[in-house]
Amino acid sequence: MKVGRVSRGRPRTRYRAWVALVGLVAVLAAGTWGLTGAQPRPGTDAWALSAVQDARFVAADPATAPVPVAESPIRPGCVGAHVASGGAEPAHADGAEPQTGDASADDGAIEGDMVLSVWAHPDDDLVFMNPGIADDLQAGECVSTVFLTGGDAGAGQDRATARQRGVMAAYDDLMGRETTWHEVRVVLGSGVEASVWTPDGDDRVSLTFLDLPDGNTGGQGFAATHHETLPRLLAGDLPELHPVDGAPAVTRTALVSALEEIVTLLEPDHVVTSIPDGAPGAVDDPTRPDHPDHRAAGAVTREALLDVGFDLDRVDFLVGYPSYDLPVNLGGDELVDKVLAFRRYAQYDETSYCADYTSCLHHGRLGQWLQRHYVMTEDELYPAGTPD
Repeated sequence: MKVGRVSRGRPRTRYRAWVALVGLVAVLAAGTWGLTGAQPRPGTDAWALSAVQDARFVAADPATAPVPVAESPIRPGCVGAHVASGGAEPAHADGAEPQTGDASADDGAIEGDMVLSVWAHPDDDLVFMNPGIADDLQAGECVSTVFLTGGDAGAGQDRATARQRGVMAAYDDLMGRETTWHEVRVVLGSGVEASVWTPDGDDRVSLTFLDLPDGNTGGQGFAATHHETLPRLLAGDLPELHPVDGAPAVTRTALVSALEEIVTLLEPDHVVTSIPDGAPGAVDDPTRPDHPDHRAAGAVTREALLDVGFDLDRVDFLVGYPSYDLPVNLGGDELVDKVLAFRRYAQYDETSYCADYTSCLHHGRLGQWLQRHYVMTEDELYPAGTPD
Protein backbone atom coordinates (compact mmCIF):
# COMPACT_ATOMS: atom_id res chain seq x y z
CA MET A 1 0.00 0.00 0.00
CA LYS A 2 1.08 3.62 -0.59
CA VAL A 3 0.84 4.44 3.07
CA GLY A 4 3.11 1.56 3.94
CA ARG A 5 5.65 2.47 1.26
CA VAL A 6 5.74 6.07 2.38
CA SER A 7 6.26 5.04 6.00
CA ARG A 8 9.22 2.89 4.98
CA GLY A 9 10.70 5.67 2.85
CA ARG A 10 10.90 8.36 5.52
CA PRO A 11 13.39 6.52 7.75
CA ARG A 12 15.53 5.78 4.68
CA THR A 13 15.66 9.49 3.82
CA ARG A 14 16.59 10.43 7.35
CA TYR A 15 19.26 7.70 7.37
CA ARG A 16 20.82 9.05 4.16
CA ALA A 17 20.84 12.59 5.55
CA TRP A 18 22.45 11.36 8.75
CA VAL A 19 25.18 9.51 6.81
CA ALA A 20 25.89 12.62 4.75
CA LEU A 21 26.14 14.75 7.87
CA VAL A 22 28.52 12.31 9.55
CA GLY A 23 30.65 12.23 6.41
CA LEU A 24 30.82 16.03 6.30
CA VAL A 25 31.86 16.20 9.95
CA ALA A 26 34.54 13.54 9.38
CA VAL A 27 35.97 15.46 6.41
CA LEU A 28 36.07 18.71 8.38
CA ALA A 29 37.65 16.97 11.36
CA ALA A 30 40.30 15.37 9.19
CA GLY A 31 41.10 18.72 7.65
CA THR A 32 41.37 20.40 11.02
CA TRP A 33 43.55 17.53 12.32
CA GLY A 34 45.91 18.03 9.40
CA LEU A 35 46.06 21.79 9.82
CA THR A 36 46.91 21.54 13.52
CA GLY A 37 49.57 18.91 12.97
CA ALA A 38 47.61 16.23 14.85
CA GLN A 39 49.10 17.33 18.15
CA PRO A 40 48.19 15.15 21.16
CA ARG A 41 46.24 16.77 23.94
CA PRO A 42 48.26 17.97 26.98
CA GLY A 43 48.09 15.61 29.92
CA THR A 44 47.66 12.42 27.89
CA ASP A 45 50.06 9.52 27.48
CA ALA A 46 50.41 10.50 23.82
CA TRP A 47 51.51 13.98 24.90
CA ALA A 48 54.31 12.62 27.12
CA LEU A 49 55.38 10.15 24.45
CA SER A 50 55.54 12.84 21.75
CA ALA A 51 57.82 14.94 23.97
CA VAL A 52 60.11 11.98 24.64
CA GLN A 53 60.32 11.17 20.92
CA ASP A 54 61.12 14.70 19.73
CA ALA A 55 63.80 14.11 17.09
CA ARG A 56 65.81 17.19 18.07
CA PHE A 57 67.01 15.41 21.20
CA VAL A 58 69.34 12.50 20.51
CA ALA A 59 69.67 10.17 23.49
CA ALA A 60 72.78 8.10 24.13
CA ASP A 61 72.74 4.42 23.22
CA PRO A 62 71.67 2.68 26.45
CA ALA A 63 74.10 -0.14 25.67
CA THR A 64 77.04 2.28 25.81
CA ALA A 65 78.93 2.43 29.11
CA PRO A 66 79.03 5.85 30.79
CA VAL A 67 82.23 7.85 30.30
CA PRO A 68 84.31 9.35 33.15
CA VAL A 69 83.18 12.87 33.93
CA ALA A 70 86.56 14.36 33.02
CA GLU A 71 86.09 13.04 29.47
CA SER A 72 82.56 14.36 29.17
CA PRO A 73 81.19 17.68 27.84
CA ILE A 74 79.98 18.70 31.31
CA ARG A 75 82.59 21.46 31.31
CA PRO A 76 81.73 23.77 28.41
CA GLY A 77 84.28 25.84 26.50
CA CYS A 78 83.84 29.61 26.51
CA VAL A 79 83.46 31.83 23.47
CA GLY A 80 83.74 35.22 25.16
CA ALA A 81 81.23 37.85 24.06
CA HIS A 82 83.89 40.55 24.47
CA VAL A 83 85.71 39.14 21.41
CA ALA A 84 82.68 39.48 19.17
CA SER A 85 81.52 42.80 20.62
CA GLY A 86 84.85 44.59 20.41
CA GLY A 87 85.56 44.68 24.12
CA ALA A 88 82.20 45.88 25.44
CA GLU A 89 82.21 46.46 29.18
CA PRO A 90 80.20 44.08 31.37
CA ALA A 91 77.08 45.17 33.21
CA HIS A 92 77.63 47.54 36.17
CA ALA A 93 81.06 48.56 34.88
CA ASP A 94 80.36 52.05 36.29
CA GLY A 95 80.89 50.60 39.76
CA ALA A 96 77.24 50.76 40.83
CA GLU A 97 76.40 48.15 43.43
CA PRO A 98 73.59 45.75 42.45
CA GLN A 99 70.76 45.65 44.98
CA THR A 100 69.29 42.49 46.46
CA GLY A 101 65.96 41.81 44.80
CA ASP A 102 66.74 44.18 41.91
CA ALA A 103 65.82 42.43 38.66
CA SER A 104 68.52 44.38 36.83
CA ALA A 105 71.26 43.29 39.24
CA ASP A 106 74.27 41.50 37.75
CA ASP A 107 74.03 37.85 38.74
CA GLY A 108 77.50 36.92 37.53
CA ALA A 109 77.27 37.80 33.82
CA ILE A 110 80.94 38.77 33.42
CA GLU A 111 82.15 37.93 29.94
CA GLY A 112 83.86 34.58 29.65
CA ASP A 113 82.99 33.47 33.18
CA MET A 114 81.90 29.96 34.09
CA VAL A 115 78.46 30.00 35.73
CA LEU A 116 77.30 26.85 37.53
CA SER A 117 73.73 26.57 38.77
CA VAL A 118 72.23 23.67 40.74
CA TRP A 119 68.47 23.08 41.02
CA ALA A 120 66.02 20.55 42.34
CA HIS A 121 63.74 20.31 39.27
CA PRO A 122 63.89 20.92 35.54
CA ASP A 123 62.31 24.42 35.25
CA ASP A 124 63.48 25.89 38.60
CA ASP A 125 66.13 27.83 36.69
CA LEU A 126 63.58 29.17 34.19
CA VAL A 127 61.12 30.23 36.90
CA PHE A 128 63.39 31.58 39.63
CA MET A 129 66.80 32.37 38.07
CA ASN A 130 65.79 33.81 34.74
CA PRO A 131 66.37 36.50 33.41
CA GLY A 132 69.79 35.62 34.81
CA ILE A 133 70.18 32.70 32.38
CA ALA A 134 69.41 34.94 29.41
CA ASP A 135 71.93 37.51 30.67
CA ASP A 136 74.62 34.85 31.09
CA LEU A 137 74.06 33.25 27.69
CA GLN A 138 73.91 36.55 25.85
CA ALA A 139 77.04 37.81 27.62
CA GLY A 140 79.04 34.88 26.25
CA GLU A 141 79.23 32.98 29.52
CA CYS A 142 79.94 29.30 29.93
CA VAL A 143 76.74 27.96 31.46
CA SER A 144 76.57 24.58 33.20
CA THR A 145 73.24 23.70 34.83
CA VAL A 146 72.69 20.70 37.12
CA PHE A 147 69.26 19.29 38.04
CA LEU A 148 69.21 16.92 40.99
CA THR A 149 65.75 15.35 40.63
CA GLY A 150 63.84 14.34 37.53
CA GLY A 151 60.76 16.33 38.53
CA ASP A 152 58.90 13.15 37.64
CA ALA A 153 55.97 13.65 40.07
CA GLY A 154 55.85 9.89 40.53
CA ALA A 155 54.90 9.45 36.86
CA GLY A 156 58.11 7.73 35.76
CA GLN A 157 60.99 8.45 33.43
CA ASP A 158 58.87 9.65 30.50
CA ARG A 159 57.66 12.58 32.58
CA ALA A 160 61.22 13.40 33.65
CA THR A 161 62.49 13.10 30.08
CA ALA A 162 59.74 15.37 28.75
CA ARG A 163 60.68 18.09 31.26
CA GLN A 164 64.34 17.78 30.31
CA ARG A 165 63.42 18.28 26.66
CA GLY A 166 61.48 21.36 27.68
CA VAL A 167 64.47 22.95 29.42
CA MET A 168 66.64 22.40 26.33
CA ALA A 169 63.96 23.91 24.10
CA ALA A 170 63.73 26.93 26.41
CA TYR A 171 67.51 27.48 26.33
CA ASP A 172 67.30 27.44 22.53
CA ASP A 173 64.51 29.99 22.72
CA LEU A 174 66.65 32.28 24.87
CA MET A 175 69.38 32.06 22.22
CA GLY A 176 66.97 32.57 19.31
CA ARG A 177 67.69 29.24 17.67
CA GLU A 178 66.47 25.67 17.28
CA THR A 179 69.22 23.11 17.29
CA THR A 180 69.87 19.43 17.99
CA TRP A 181 70.99 18.29 21.44
CA HIS A 182 73.00 15.15 22.18
CA GLU A 183 73.29 13.14 25.39
CA VAL A 184 76.39 11.59 26.94
CA ARG A 185 76.02 9.26 29.92
CA VAL A 186 78.62 10.13 32.56
CA VAL A 187 79.93 8.47 35.73
CA LEU A 188 81.53 10.57 38.46
CA GLY A 189 84.27 9.42 40.80
CA SER A 190 81.69 8.88 43.55
CA GLY A 191 79.88 6.38 41.34
CA VAL A 192 76.95 8.72 40.68
CA GLU A 193 75.75 8.51 37.08
CA ALA A 194 74.39 11.50 35.21
CA SER A 195 72.95 12.44 31.84
CA VAL A 196 74.80 15.36 30.21
CA TRP A 197 73.23 17.18 27.25
CA THR A 198 74.91 19.71 24.95
CA PRO A 199 73.61 21.61 21.90
CA ASP A 200 75.18 21.28 18.45
CA GLY A 201 77.31 24.25 17.49
CA ASP A 202 77.56 25.80 20.97
CA ASP A 203 80.23 24.47 23.31
CA ARG A 204 79.42 26.99 26.06
CA VAL A 205 76.38 25.15 27.42
CA SER A 206 75.79 21.86 29.23
CA LEU A 207 72.76 20.54 31.11
CA THR A 208 73.26 17.70 33.61
CA PHE A 209 70.43 15.56 35.02
CA LEU A 210 70.82 13.19 37.99
CA ASP A 211 67.16 12.03 37.86
CA LEU A 212 66.71 11.47 41.59
CA PRO A 213 63.05 10.99 42.61
CA ASP A 214 60.83 14.05 42.90
CA GLY A 215 59.94 14.79 46.52
CA ASN A 216 56.43 16.21 45.97
CA THR A 217 55.34 19.65 47.18
CA GLY A 218 55.04 18.55 50.81
CA GLY A 219 58.21 16.48 50.88
CA GLN A 220 56.28 13.23 51.20
CA GLY A 221 57.38 11.83 47.85
CA PHE A 222 55.30 9.45 45.75
CA ALA A 223 54.21 5.85 46.21
CA ALA A 224 55.60 4.99 42.76
CA THR A 225 59.11 5.89 43.95
CA HIS A 226 58.61 4.42 47.45
CA HIS A 227 58.40 7.90 49.00
CA GLU A 228 62.12 8.42 48.45
CA THR A 229 63.01 12.12 48.59
CA LEU A 230 66.09 14.30 48.61
CA PRO A 231 65.16 15.96 51.95
CA ARG A 232 64.80 12.55 53.60
CA LEU A 233 68.19 11.49 52.23
CA LEU A 234 69.88 14.62 53.62
CA ALA A 235 68.14 14.16 56.97
CA GLY A 236 69.50 10.63 57.29
CA ASP A 237 66.05 9.04 57.10
CA LEU A 238 67.03 7.05 54.00
CA PRO A 239 70.31 5.29 53.19
CA GLU A 240 70.03 5.98 49.43
CA LEU A 241 67.87 7.19 46.56
CA HIS A 242 67.11 5.24 43.38
CA PRO A 243 67.19 7.45 40.25
CA VAL A 244 64.06 7.17 38.13
CA ASP A 245 66.17 6.46 35.03
CA GLY A 246 67.43 3.19 36.54
CA ALA A 247 70.96 4.39 37.35
CA PRO A 248 72.73 3.01 40.44
CA ALA A 249 71.47 4.11 43.85
CA VAL A 250 72.89 7.34 45.31
CA THR A 251 73.89 7.79 48.96
CA ARG A 252 74.13 11.13 50.72
CA THR A 253 77.93 10.92 50.77
CA ALA A 254 78.04 10.09 47.07
CA LEU A 255 75.75 13.00 46.17
CA VAL A 256 77.84 15.54 48.09
CA SER A 257 81.01 14.08 46.56
CA ALA A 258 79.49 14.30 43.07
CA LEU A 259 78.74 17.99 43.52
CA GLU A 260 82.22 18.59 44.94
CA GLU A 261 83.69 16.89 41.88
CA ILE A 262 81.58 19.00 39.51
CA VAL A 263 82.61 22.23 41.26
CA THR A 264 86.29 21.20 41.21
CA LEU A 265 86.12 20.25 37.53
CA LEU A 266 84.27 23.36 36.39
CA GLU A 267 86.09 25.87 38.63
CA PRO A 268 83.08 28.21 38.36
CA ASP A 269 83.42 31.95 38.78
CA HIS A 270 79.87 32.10 40.01
CA VAL A 271 77.32 29.64 41.47
CA VAL A 272 73.55 30.00 41.61
CA THR A 273 71.15 27.76 43.57
CA SER A 274 68.08 27.79 45.81
CA ILE A 275 67.99 29.10 49.36
CA PRO A 276 69.22 26.31 51.71
CA ASP A 277 66.98 24.66 54.24
CA GLY A 278 67.37 26.21 57.67
CA ALA A 279 69.03 29.45 56.54
CA PRO A 280 68.18 31.91 59.35
CA GLY A 281 67.72 34.86 57.00
CA ALA A 282 65.46 33.06 54.52
CA VAL A 283 62.20 34.63 53.38
CA ASP A 284 59.90 31.70 54.09
CA ASP A 285 56.29 32.27 55.12
CA PRO A 286 55.19 29.18 57.12
CA THR A 287 51.81 29.35 55.38
CA ARG A 288 53.48 29.35 51.95
CA PRO A 289 56.86 27.64 52.37
CA ASP A 290 59.32 26.87 49.63
CA HIS A 291 59.33 23.43 48.04
CA PRO A 292 61.27 20.98 50.27
CA ASP A 293 63.29 19.84 47.23
CA HIS A 294 64.36 23.45 46.59
CA ARG A 295 65.60 23.87 50.15
CA ALA A 296 67.40 20.52 50.00
CA ALA A 297 69.09 21.41 46.70
CA GLY A 298 70.36 24.67 48.15
CA ALA A 299 71.58 22.93 51.31
CA VAL A 300 73.49 20.13 49.59
CA THR A 301 75.02 22.58 47.09
CA ARG A 302 76.18 24.90 49.86
CA GLU A 303 77.61 21.94 51.78
CA ALA A 304 79.65 20.86 48.75
CA LEU A 305 80.87 24.42 48.17
CA LEU A 306 82.02 24.70 51.78
CA ASP A 307 83.81 21.35 51.52
CA VAL A 308 85.89 22.49 48.54
CA GLY A 309 86.56 25.94 49.99
CA PHE A 310 84.51 27.89 47.42
CA ASP A 311 84.06 31.60 48.22
CA LEU A 312 80.40 31.85 49.23
CA ASP A 313 80.41 35.57 48.39
CA ARG A 314 80.31 34.37 44.78
CA VAL A 315 77.03 32.48 45.28
CA ASP A 316 73.55 33.79 44.51
CA PHE A 317 70.69 32.13 46.38
CA LEU A 318 67.39 32.54 44.55
CA VAL A 319 64.09 32.99 46.39
CA GLY A 320 61.66 30.26 45.28
CA TYR A 321 57.98 29.86 46.16
CA PRO A 322 58.01 32.64 48.83
CA SER A 323 58.70 35.22 46.09
CA TYR A 324 54.93 35.05 45.53
CA ASP A 325 54.45 37.39 48.51
CA LEU A 326 57.09 39.91 47.38
CA PRO A 327 56.44 42.84 45.02
CA VAL A 328 56.56 42.25 41.27
CA ASN A 329 59.99 43.36 40.06
CA LEU A 330 60.09 42.25 36.43
CA GLY A 331 58.49 43.99 33.49
CA GLY A 332 58.95 45.13 29.90
CA ASP A 333 61.01 43.12 27.43
CA GLU A 334 62.76 41.29 30.26
CA LEU A 335 59.49 39.79 31.45
CA VAL A 336 58.29 39.06 27.92
CA ASP A 337 61.48 37.15 27.09
CA LYS A 338 61.31 35.20 30.35
CA VAL A 339 57.67 34.21 29.91
CA LEU A 340 58.07 33.22 26.27
CA ALA A 341 61.07 31.03 27.13
CA PHE A 342 59.02 29.38 29.86
CA ARG A 343 56.14 28.91 27.42
CA ARG A 344 58.55 27.02 25.16
CA TYR A 345 59.44 24.76 28.08
CA ALA A 346 55.78 24.31 29.00
CA GLN A 347 54.99 22.71 25.65
CA TYR A 348 56.79 19.66 27.07
CA ASP A 349 55.43 19.78 30.63
CA GLU A 350 51.80 18.74 30.88
CA THR A 351 51.25 20.22 34.35
CA SER A 352 52.73 23.63 33.46
CA TYR A 353 51.30 23.82 29.95
CA CYS A 354 50.31 27.29 28.78
CA ALA A 355 49.51 28.16 25.18
CA ASP A 356 50.69 31.77 24.97
CA TYR A 357 52.15 34.71 26.88
CA THR A 358 48.87 35.71 28.51
CA SER A 359 47.89 32.21 29.62
CA CYS A 360 51.36 31.69 31.12
CA LEU A 361 51.01 34.88 33.17
CA HIS A 362 47.60 33.71 34.41
CA HIS A 363 48.77 30.19 35.25
CA GLY A 364 48.01 30.46 38.98
CA ARG A 365 50.99 30.89 41.31
CA LEU A 366 53.34 29.98 38.47
CA GLY A 367 52.39 33.16 36.64
CA GLN A 368 53.16 35.16 39.77
CA TRP A 369 56.59 33.55 40.22
CA LEU A 370 57.48 34.35 36.61
CA GLN A 371 57.01 38.06 37.34
CA ARG A 372 59.54 38.01 40.16
CA HIS A 373 63.31 37.53 40.52
CA TYR A 374 64.79 37.84 44.01
CA VAL A 375 68.40 37.12 44.97
CA MET A 376 69.88 36.73 48.44
CA THR A 377 73.52 36.57 49.46
CA GLU A 378 75.41 34.41 51.94
CA ASP A 379 75.65 37.34 54.39
CA GLU A 380 71.91 37.96 54.20
CA LEU A 381 71.05 34.32 54.78
CA TYR A 382 73.66 33.73 57.49
CA PRO A 383 74.13 37.13 59.19
CA ALA A 384 75.95 35.56 62.14
CA GLY A 385 78.31 33.61 59.89
CA THR A 386 78.43 29.97 58.90
CA PRO A 387 77.03 27.71 61.66
CA ASP A 388 79.34 25.07 63.09
